[in-house]
Amino acid sequence: MTTIIDGSAGITFPNGGNPQAAPAGIIQVVQGTLTTSFSTSSTSLVSTGLTASITPKFSTSKIFILVQGMCRESQWNQMLFSVYRNGANVISGYNQVLQTQSTSGSTNLATTTIPVVINMLDSPATTSSTSYTLYTAQDGGNAMTFNYSGGSVAGIATITLMEIAQ
Repeated sequence: MTTIIDGSAGITFPNGGNPQAAPAGIIQVVQGTLTTSFSTSSTSLVSTGLTASITPKFSTSKIFILVQGMCRESQWNQMLFSVYRNGANVISGYNQVLQTQSTSGSTNLATTTIPVVINMLDSPATTSSTSYTLYTAQDGGNAMTFNYSGGSVAGIATITLMEIAQ
């Protein structure tokens, strides 16, 4: 049996065998990072700047998306995080920051840092370059900072894209 190795197409097997496209196999992994903080008080979705692009090898592949970062806000809010694919909303969800009370009964709007973790499976049905970007908004318009790790230092937020054969 002859095996052909071609730098542009991977490994080619005779008789139509293609272990690269075996169901549930991870074909490629791409990661984007954000190393600067992003602050907003917008009530409309805006890009955080955390983005990555992948070009699926097969139109039947699924893309597993994993977003990790930290968010800090100083007012009680609901924070909406959405993943956009090529400019269109793919998934959204809320992270709730709870309000605390001071001992005197007056409201003390504590500053809170919370992890942001999103994982989802998308079906882009294409072999064209596909970009995924994290967007965010506030329900009350209070300031929040994405990619916060402490003081004025930014953390490292990541978006990881994995092509999974179907």
